[in-house]
Amino acid sequence: MYVKQAGELYRLLGDEVRLRLLRVLAGKHGRLNVTELTAVLGIAQSGVSRHLRLLKEAGLVIEERGGGFSFYRLSPALLDGGFAGLWPALQAQFAEAAHTPAVRGDESRLQEVMRLRPGRGAALVHQVAEPEEQHRAERVFDPRGHGRRMARSTIQRSL
Repeated sequence: MYVKQAGELYRLLGDEVRLRLLRVLAGKHGRLNVTELTAVLGIAQSGVSRHLRLLKEAGLVIEERGGGFSFYRLSPALLDGGFAGLWPALQAQFAEAAHTPAVRGDESRLQEVMRLRPGRGAALVHQVAEPEEQHRAERVFDPRGHGRRMARSTIQRSL
């Protein structure tokens, strides 16, 4: 890795939000979309999109399109030892920070996002619910939290 490239990479990784994005994407859940990442990190959609664009341009994350969404995950190049073995250093930093309040908060929000993810409970609503109930279920992932209570009650009534 050339000195200039290394400097740009380390500058990119000098941002706490980008490190949080990488840590969240490193989880066992697979891939996440911008709306889910916004809910987990608690920052504006525009900020999440900007940070993801920078990470994607650097080759640290990849974008996959599916179901009308763009999903993001860590790039195989990063995980397979590219970037001069950066991944083990990031993993060590993530493990060291695992018990900080910020990381615990991100993990708690991530668990909630995964619990509410379509396909886990909302898919059942789409199979058996009336059109108005389907609309409520789709509002579960509204980043402002509107409709969250209605969606949960809709899902619970369907079970």
